[in-house]
Amino acid sequence: MHKTVLMRLLSPCINWLKVYAQKTPNVMSSASISSASNTSILTEDQLFIWKTEQSKLQKQIDYKDDINLCDISRVAGLDISMHKDQSLNIVCVTLVVLDFQTLEVLYEDSVLEELTIPYKAGFLGFREVPLFQKRVKKLQKLPNLMAQIFLVDGNGQLHVRRCGSATHLGIVCDIPTIGVAKNLQCIEEDEISRDEEHKRKINQLDEPGKQFPIISGKGETIGMAVRTSIDGKNPVYISPGNKCSMETAVDIVTKCSRFRIPEPIRQADMRSRELLRKSYPGWYDN
Repeated sequence: MHKTVLMRLLSPCINWLKVYAQKTPNVMSSASISSASNTSILTEDQLFIWKTEQSKLQKQIDYKDDINLCDISRVAGLDISMHKDQSLNIVCVTLVVLDFQTLEVLYEDSVLEELTIPYKAGFLGFREVPLFQKRVKKLQKLPNLMAQIFLVDGNGQLHVRRCGSATHLGIVCDIPTIGVAKNLQCIEEDEISRDEEHKRKINQLDEPGKQFPIISGKGETIGMAVRTSIDGKNPVYISPGNKCSMETAVDIVTKCSRFRIPEPIRQADMRSRELLRKSYPGWYDN
């Protein structure tokens, strides 16, 4: 095929990639998104690119506290809820800011988005962080509402390459983040699983505040299982994302918890689901 004709055919695809890359700066290079279109299949080449980018991000992680606990006045929560018909790839992304002392919601930003990256365990950041990043950038323009710490529904250090979505977001936005997961991230490489020993430790969490470390096979503490609720023993799994220590992460999440899920993430989850119900009433009547 003549070179000029070929370039005319490829030009729309090239322009789309350029626009997408401009919309998500510092999150994924053009190479990392070139083959990660909205498809259920991810190639080995794409996963290799993502692993390489996570390794680069890992080198930038800072587990030192960026702020003292006593200086925190506002805490943010980030969550994504998916439409019941997952084939539509429609989600609601919500960021809320709460008063750290009263846990009153001071700010909400909820928006419907279309997912453009398929799900793959270990690479959630590439799917969700571009959506979170837009909400954080909007908040950063409001200094009177800007939070000092961000709680993300996902993992931080508790990740096979220590680069969960909370860490990913913290680095690209240069903000302190904490990952809070409802379920344990099983990591074969780190010998972390929901085995009988893990279940036994959960049963020993007899009151809120009780906790035990999640330790890799090499002896590295990469997360904490913490009971936050009076009503149930099931813990949440806390790990620092960026600019936050493990100890501070646990203190903040515990202080923010009225129920099992810390209030910033709980509020973000409820509000994202509510917008989906309002936007698609036929799907949520029952």
